[in-house]
Amino acid sequence: MACSSIVWAGSLTGTWSGTVSNGRETERVVLRFSSNDNFINNYGELTHVGQVQRSAPPGGGVITNKVLLLNKSRNGLQVVQEVSFEKTSNGYLHQDYARVGHDIKLTPQGLQVQISARNSSYTSDVGSAAGGGNGMVVATGVLRKSR
Repeated sequence: MACSSIVWAGSLTGTWSGTVSNGRETERVVLRFSSNDNFINNYGELTHVGQVQRSAPPGGGVITNKVLLLNKSRNGLQVVQEVSFEKTSNGYLHQDYARVGHDIKLTPQGLQVQISARNSSYTSDVGSAAGGGNGMVVATGVLRKSR
């Protein structure tokens, strides 16, 4: 009998950890998934496109997370989030933006992930603004189920 690599629903459930690398730097990553195979970020479970999550971090400001893409398949998940942070201090408005994508596939070796991020940062007052984009970073790796 031939072996099958069919992945059944619920196989992403739990916590996965490991490292990803962009070729220059390596970073430890932990990804979590609900019992429905939904991606869980720092603010909660992502369930649908257009979902908005907001939080007020210690030290002030507002973080807004919006789900732009959420595509589930039998063996993986694609998620794109737009994250912004805004804070005022001493008459200046500081804004950070990031578009973060996760391309996640379950393989016999583990959870294959590609994380891409494009960041930009701005500081402004009434008459001027400074800042700009910091480019795209793409990191890949294979995670193992830890819980």
